[in-house]
Amino acid sequence: MLRLPLQALFFGLLAGQQLHATAMQDGFLARQRGAIENLRKRHRIPGMAVALVTREGTVWCQGFGRRSLRDRRPVGPGTLFSVQSVSKPITAAAVMLAAQEGLVELDAPITRYLPNFSVNSCFERRPESRITLRLLLAHAAGLTHEPTIGNNFACPFPSSEVHNRSIRDTWLNSPVGTRYSYSNNGYDLAAEVVAKVSGRPFSEYVRRRLFLPLGMESTTLDPAVFIECGDRAVGHAFGMDRLPEAMPFPGAGSLYATAEDLARFVHFHLYFGKAGGRQLLKKVHLLDMYRPIITPGYGLGAAIIDHDGKLVLNHNGAGFGWQASMTWLPRHGIGCILLANKQAGADLYGLTVSILDDWIASAGISPDTTLLPFDPIAVGRTLNTADPKPPRCPGDTLFREGWKQYEGVYRLGFGPGFKFARYAILARWFGYRAAQVEVRRRGAELSFRLSYGNGYGDWQQLTEHQPGLFFTEYGEALDHRSAPPTYRNLQLER
Repeated sequence: MLRLPLQALFFGLLAGQQLHATAMQDGFLARQRGAIENLRKRHRIPGMAVALVTREGTVWCQGFGRRSLRDRRPVGPGTLFSVQSVSKPITAAAVMLAAQEGLVELDAPITRYLPNFSVNSCFERRPESRITLRLLLAHAAGLTHEPTIGNNFACPFPSSEVHNRSIRDTWLNSPVGTRYSYSNNGYDLAAEVVAKVSGRPFSEYVRRRLFLPLGMESTTLDPAVFIECGDRAVGHAFGMDRLPEAMPFPGAGSLYATAEDLARFVHFHLYFGKAGGRQLLKKVHLLDMYRPIITPGYGLGAAIIDHDGKLVLNHNGAGFGWQASMTWLPRHGIGCILLANKQAGADLYGLTVSILDDWIASAGISPDTTLLPFDPIAVGRTLNTADPKPPRCPGDTLFREGWKQYEGVYRLGFGPGFKFARYAILARWFGYRAAQVEVRRRGAELSFRLSYGNGYGDWQQLTEHQPGLFFTEYGEALDHRSAPPTYRNLQLER
C-alpha cells in the first residue's frame, strides 16, 4: 500500500489515507517526487507545488520546499503563488462567460464597449474599429506586448485604470488581424471590457462567476488579498533582493492561485465547462478557446501543442520571481499544474508533460477522440504560417546625419520597485547588461539589435516613420521623441 504525506490529497479521500498500490502504478509518486526535487535543487527554487487532476478529480496535490528563502514554513497545496500569464486562460474563460450572458460579442469591435479607446498605427487608420475580443484573446490584434506605464520593468505600478489608459499611447506592430504577436495589452483590454459591461471590477466579476462556482476559494485577482494572506509564497529572481508583489496587469498576469484551486479550473476544462454537476460554461463557448484562428499554436487563452500525437492545451507564466505551468489533455482527461517561487528558467512545462506521460502509461489511459467535434491541430495546419514579419511602415531608411545622436548601446531600465542584490549592482556598474539594445549605422542604414547577456539578436533595419520615431522590421517602436527613449514602451538607459 502507498501512503501520501499530509500535504497530498486524493479525490474522495482525506489527506494521509492509504491508496491501493495500483492507483499510482509502479512507483509513480516516487518517480515524480524525485523529478520535482531534482528540478528544484538544480535551479535552487525555494518552493514548488504540484497538482495532478483527472475527470474524477484531484489525484495528487503536494507542496515542496519552503515559502521563501527567509520563511522556512513549508509550501502546501493551499499556498498562494503568483502565476503570472497563467492568468490568461482565466481571463479568456471570463470573456466566454460574458459572451454566454449576452454582455459581449466576440466579433464586435471593442469600441462598442470602450468608445473612447484608440491606438496608434502606421499601417491603417482607426485600427481600433477592427479590433475584437476574439482577436485580443488570440494575440492577433496587432498590439505590442505592454505599455510604458505599468510593465515588466516599470514600477511602482499605477492603478489598472492608469495602466490601461496608457495602452492608447502605444503603436501597433502589425495590421489588425494579420499576425500573431503575444500581448499583455490585449488581455488587459479584454478585462477592461468585461468590467465595463458587467458594471463591477473585473476581479469581482471573475470571483463571482468563476472562482466561487468552481470552489476556488483561495484564488484572487486582488493583490491586497495576496499580500495579507497568511499562507503565501514569495517570488525570487537571480540578482534581485526585492521584487514587486502587486501586478499591474488586470487580465494578463494578476492572478494569485494555489495548486489545488488551479486543479479545479483544469477539472472544469476536462468536464468541458461543467462544475458542481451543472453546465457553468456551455461546451460550444469552451471549445472556442481551443480553435486557432491566426497561428497553429494558440487558440483563445491556450497554447495548442501536438505532443507525440497527443493534443495538449497549456499556458505558462513567468515574471517578477515566479514561474507556473498549467497543462491539460482533454482527450485523455488529465491535467497537471506546477508552481514555483523562483524565476529560474526551469522547464516547468516539460515536467508537467513528463508527469502526464508517466500517468498515462501507469494507468493505461487511452484518448477519447469523440470528445471534441474538431481537431485543433488539424485546424492549425490550415492556417498560413509564412513570413512572421509585418509589412514595413512608411518612412525613411537611408541614413541621415541627424541619426548619429541615436547610435549607441542602451540597457533596459528598471523602476524603483526592484531592489538589486549587491553583486548585481556591481555587475551593472562594471558594464554587464542582462538585456540591451544596440543602435548602429551599418552601411547606408540605421540598424538595431536586441541582446540578452552573451546572446545577440539579428540586426534589423530601422525605418523612421516620424522624426525620432523608428520601427524595426518586426514592427516594434523605437521612440526617441522624448527622454528617456523607449523600445517596445520599455525605458532605455545609456
